[in-house]
Amino acid sequence: MKISSLPDAEYAIMQIVWEQDMPITTMQAAAIAGPLKGWHFKTVQTLLRRLVTKGFLASEKYGRDLHYTYVITRDEYIQAETDLFMSKIHNKSLKGFISALYADGKPSETDIAEIEAWLNERKG
Repeated sequence: MKISSLPDAEYAIMQIVWEQDMPITTMQAAAIAGPLKGWHFKTVQTLLRRLVTKGFLASEKYGRDLHYTYVITRDEYIQAETDLFMSKIHNKSLKGFISALYADGKPSETDIAEIEAWLNERKG
C-alpha cells in the first residue's frame, strides 16, 4: 500500500491516535485536540472520518461510540515521508541532503563523528 502525505490537520489527529497507542473515541480525540488546536467536535469527527477513508485509521463501533485504531504506524508514515522528501528534493542523494543541511555552516565534530559511525555501521 502506498502511503500518501497528510495535510497538517490530519497529521495532528494521527499524532493524537499514535500517542494513545490504543483505540480512541471521537470524544477522546476531541478532548485532546480541542485545547491543543481549538477544534470543535465536528472538526475532529470529520478528520477522523477522512483518515479512515484514506486507510490510516480503522474504526469499530462499540455501543454508541466509534473507536479508532491506527492502521499505519508512526514509523511507517515517517519512512514514507522521508522517502518522498529524499526522492523529490534531493534525488535520493544522501550527500545532497547533508550538503543542504549544512549549507550555512560547518557540521560540528560531534555531527561528523555520528555520521561516520552511522556509515561504518551500514558498511558492515
